[in-house]
Amino acid sequence: MKYMKLASTILILALSGVGVARGQNSPAPSEQGSSPTQPAATAPDQAAPAPGQMTQGANAASSNQAAAPSEKAAATPESHPVDWAPRQYVEMWNTGDISPEHQNAIFNNTVIMHSNNGDRLVLNAPRVAQVISSWRRSMPDLHFTIDDTIIQGNKVVLRTSFTGTYTKILFANTEDPAKFPAPRKIHDGEILIFSVRNGKIEEMWENYNETRMRSPMGSSWCTAEQRKPLAPPAPTEAPSANSPPSTPDGKP
Repeated sequence: MKYMKLASTILILALSGVGVARGQNSPAPSEQGSSPTQPAATAPDQAAPAPGQMTQGANAASSNQAAAPSEKAAATPESHPVDWAPRQYVEMWNTGDISPEHQNAIFNNTVIMHSNNGDRLVLNAPRVAQVISSWRRSMPDLHFTIDDTIIQGNKVVLRTSFTGTYTKILFANTEDPAKFPAPRKIHDGEILIFSVRNGKIEEMWENYNETRMRSPMGSSWCTAEQRKPLAPPAPTEAPSANSPPSTPDGKP
């Protein structure tokens, strides 16, 4: 019995020694879960991006690109709607902008005009400028309104109406408005047909009631030749080589 107690004591001491040895060699609790292949901690200046950081950066770059204004290509005549040049032609009568630059923007190099009296004319910048100037000199408040637009292929039809206060003689065989007791208002309608090529006008047809327009001007019966607008006053100095013709050829 005595020997059995001694053996138990020795066994207990032996087991206690093994436990102490294991406690000294055991890794710290924080290291127990580590894998032998786990990489070392990353240095602060080489820290890997946080989850989603790369995505956010990419989105930010994309947003910056989207926010930057895109460069718009210069507008060309072909990029305009087919009725752009015809509308600009009407607006030219309203504003009096008869500059060569404006005309070049809306007219092809050669433009055929079928006038109200049946004439077939070849328009050029001086002729257009001369006729528009004559009308606006006679009616400074001349204004056209586009009432209807019809587009079919490269053809554009504009139904317009125009008004103006008659202040100076425009047509032959009409009365001088200075003799009228009160200013006379002119009102008429017109149908314009345009053929457009490459965004510019290449052919035109017009039809308006010239008789109705001439009536408040104090008109009398006249020939087709006499229906042409009167020539403007003679210039005080010799015209240059680029001056428009002295006699307008009718409304273009």
